[in-house]
Amino acid sequence: MYATFEDVIIMNTRLEKNEELIIAATNYVRAVFNVDECLWVFINELNHFTGIDYSKLYDKEHFLIWYNKEWLKTAKVVNIIKTAFHEIFHVIQHLAILEYEQGKDKGLFINKDLKRMKHEFLDEKYSTELGKYEGLLI
Repeated sequence: MYATFEDVIIMNTRLEKNEELIIAATNYVRAVFNVDECLWVFINELNHFTGIDYSKLYDKEHFLIWYNKEWLKTAKVVNIIKTAFHEIFHVIQHLAILEYEQGKDKGLFINKDLKRMKHEFLDEKYSTELGKYEGLLI
């Protein structure tokens, strides 16, 4: 079950400092790259993740970004900002793939990269393995 708009407003009134930062950073990156506001962002309890070290997850099926509330409690500011950029980049990749498939390629990526990204976004390839993508944040 998804939260109603009113639930989101109520939840956002109780945000901690790092939670406010991840939302602000995500909104900033979204604005810079013109990512539609229909992308929803949630901060969730640990039970949505396989462990505290999992900071985020892009849900490509529902166009959502989930951030781990427990990870945010101790995360460094620089990692929070990098994480927002990282997740919005996944959104940009996903949108480029969808547009490419519909013949609306905007030229953000070359065809070779789009084909590779499409392959990587397949369910069986979409990894949640810890440590696999963290090196890309540098």
